[in-house]
Amino acid sequence: MIKQTFLLALLFSSSLFSQSLPQTILPQTLSKSTSMLFPVIDGGKLGFIDASGNIRVQTELAILFTDSSFRYTELVSGSAMPGVIPLFFKEGKLVLRQTKLFSLRKQGEQYAIVNKTGQIEKKVIYEWIGEFSEGLAPICQARTFLGIKIGEVWGAIDYDGQVQIKPNFDYLGSFSEGLAVARQGQRYGYVDTSGVWQIKPSFHECRPFKQGLAVVNQAAKWGFINKQGELVIEIAADRVWNFNHGSARVWTDSKYGFIDINGDYIVQPTFEFALDYNEGVSAVASDSLGGYLDKTGHFTISPQYADLGSFSEGLAAVKRGDLWGYINRDNEWVIEPKYQMAFPFLGGLGVVWDNFQPIYINPDGEKISALYLDLTPE
Repeated sequence: MIKQTFLLALLFSSSLFSQSLPQTILPQTLSKSTSMLFPVIDGGKLGFIDASGNIRVQTELAILFTDSSFRYTELVSGSAMPGVIPLFFKEGKLVLRQTKLFSLRKQGEQYAIVNKTGQIEKKVIYEWIGEFSEGLAPICQARTFLGIKIGEVWGAIDYDGQVQIKPNFDYLGSFSEGLAVARQGQRYGYVDTSGVWQIKPSFHECRPFKQGLAVVNQAAKWGFINKQGELVIEIAADRVWNFNHGSARVWTDSKYGFIDINGDYIVQPTFEFALDYNEGVSAVASDSLGGYLDKTGHFTISPQYADLGSFSEGLAAVKRGDLWGYINRDNEWVIEPKYQMAFPFLGGLGVVWDNFQPIYINPDGEKISALYLDLTPE
């Protein structure tokens, strides 16, 4: 019970930066340079298995998790399920937290930059480190006076842990398409990999660039800008998300819909909740029931589920009654609903909670491994 309690605390605890850092929503598009292995804990040590359940990496590291290890699966209920599901060796590196340190000279967390063989390449101390993207990882560094934290500044390091962007921003996000969201004072803009402003901080909110466009909010108006900072799409909505597979999710008058690259509605805002299109369909919900919608606005699977997530690797986690299982695009049960929670398939494995214990399963519903290898079920 101690390990189960620890895991629950780990899964559902809030981090220091939970209000200021964007959460990762799955499924997501992964770069070719991203390798995916699955964490397992054996005797308090961290290891990694592949999709077949074979141990690929054994480390001498204790249980190490960083904020970027948490993956949040967005659901049509409007909630998000957090879980320890595949840690990504983005660009061949994984950033893991080791210990909390405090001194008059430096305070924060000790992080390890680990390669795919499990070797620690570098240890660094910062308040927080994000995942690597385009060769850089954002860092948050405490500003102290006589050992007391008086603020924080943001910058970026390279694979070797060397500072490449001096921490002098009030916030710095991960790089995407050569630019990263940065904040100066109360305004957001975009900087390049040298830390030079390419789009001056003039927005109330910004999102990373995707498909050449980025969502911005200025003076309570939403729109999309190009990399020259020019407003190319203006949309009257209360909330807007990035383009994904040629469409963007919008929220207006408490309803969700979708626009195309020209800013025209392809699905009018009529749903109580909707997720981004993935594998050709969007999970939507109305009247407390969810189904799947194509880009013509027609249902491929009619609303019938209590809750559901996006399709990933041909399967989608859906909830019938109080239990979760997986269906295919033909609305056939591939894995019957028998789990307390279920997460998207990524890299060939899904994570489910069976008898309130997290395990890995394959697309046939066969158990591949437990997250805790040394956990004896009661």
